Amino acid sequence: HPDLVLTPKAETTAEALSAVGYETVFFGVNSWLVGTGAGLSQGYDHWDARPGDSGDKLIRDVSSWFEERSSTAPLFLHMHLFEPHCKYTPPRQVMGHFDEDGASPGSGSLTLEQYQSMGDCYRLQTDQGDPELDLEVYLQRYDEELLATDRLIERAMVLL
Repeated sequence: HPDLVLTPKAETTAEALSAVGYETVFFGVNSWLVGTGAGLSQGYDHWDARPGDSGDKLIRDVSSWFEERSSTAPLFLHMHLFEPHCKYTPPRQVMGHFDEDGASPGSGSLTLEQYQSMGDCYRLQTDQGDPELDLEVYLQRYDEELLATDRLIERAMVLL
């Protein structure tokens, strides 16, 4: 939550690793992570928060940073991707990956009241522009976002 602040007394993972010789690096895209006011950058040697960037761009930038890295210290790299968050608009390559003939157990429908109570960025619409009330569509899109994020992480692991 953006109003919460990490107390300086808390020892972060980055601080613990830095104390034993690790270079500690953060790259992320969540707007709540910009700046150091919340104390989340505590213990990091390099903190790069860039709200609004795609995971794809973040991976390219991390790769470029890694290529220019001169330190030989062991590396603790924390990457914060935003893909599984709203809006649920996964890349074309994974759209439809989890489409099934029939609903999954436990799926159902949202009521219009539930739909309206959701944050704007979570609301999906049908192809006709009507509120999407089929819960299965939300579950599939979320799973597709997770799959896209897994592929980004896999790409990062290969590049690094």
